[in-house]
Amino acid sequence: MRAHALAVSLLALALPIAAAAQTPVPEGPPRIPATPDFHVTVGLAHATWSGTGLTGATGPTVGITRHVIGPMRVAFDFASLSGNTFSGSGVESAHHYLIDAGVTLAPTFRAGERIVQPHLGLAIGTLVTDPANATSSTRSQNDWELVAGLDVGVAGPFTVGAGYRRVRVSLQDAAATGPTAASTAVTANAFEVRVGVRF
Repeated sequence: MRAHALAVSLLALALPIAAAAQTPVPEGPPRIPATPDFHVTVGLAHATWSGTGLTGATGPTVGITRHVIGPMRVAFDFASLSGNTFSGSGVESAHHYLIDAGVTLAPTFRAGERIVQPHLGLAIGTLVTDPANATSSTRSQNDWELVAGLDVGVAGPFTVGAGYRRVRVSLQDAAATGPTAASTAVTANAFEVRVGVRF
């Protein structure tokens, strides 16, 4: 009789333990990796030129960065900016297409559940200048860039950010003819606001 009572007591103790072991643990919201592989952004940029007579140029941007190792990332960016360009002894309306690739150092920090990622790097690219005047020549020049910025996670994989580019280029005269058109060394300071997604 005592053995039977002992067995019943042990069974009663074991049942709550088994039930607790089988209770599923609720999962939290999905988490993004500490260092996402890709970051895709779209934004709006405004560039101011150092050249006399050149006005600001504004337009949309698209960017893609890819994690390589540690804080290092490779970046590809495209911007389509409406402004003006050198033409003869003056300037004329033009559209600028800025295409570049570079390497940035972008360490990843966490502020609670949010990812904060500053970045600094160098890029090389091409500036294609397409004048509005059909009689002027479309020109393509190589450029060098210093890039910097900051992106902050706002909801899951989504981000908001700001960027800066200092672009140095020999801007060719759109009115000149021939393959060796006159050029003027100028710089552009481009500021960008953007939204993006990491994955």
